[in-house]
Amino acid sequence: MQERTRGYSRTVVNRRSLILDHVVYPANVEGFQAAVALELERVADGLADPRRPQALRAAERARTRSITVIYAIRLALTALVMSLWAVLELTFAAGLGLAVAAACLDVAVSKPLHARVASRARSLLRGRAYP
Repeated sequence: MQERTRGYSRTVVNRRSLILDHVVYPANVEGFQAAVALELERVADGLADPRRPQALRAAERARTRSITVIYAIRLALTALVMSLWAVLELTFAAGLGLAVAAACLDVAVSKPLHARVASRARSLLRGRAYP
């Protein structure tokens, strides 16, 4: 009878968003999909430690850097909106409009960065980085 192996826990960087982090796991190729596949393989093979290819670790680091940049942009936009709202003494409607414009700018910047990160991870994983 094959010996059972214990799982492991590690941090997964999805979007650094309070709400979205819990619903976008399936979109996280390098941090979640690959980890689940490697864990299934580890258990099936009865290994104590999961295999973590160097290319996958590089993809995870690249994703974390990009997500950190997106998070910094989001924080800067939030600070800018709040500062402008206070300094210009905007009405609620004008401030809300400013916040919506900042959210649109955030999406316009973060969407291509997220796509670039996922594309890089997929190409690394398809490029026979994992034997």
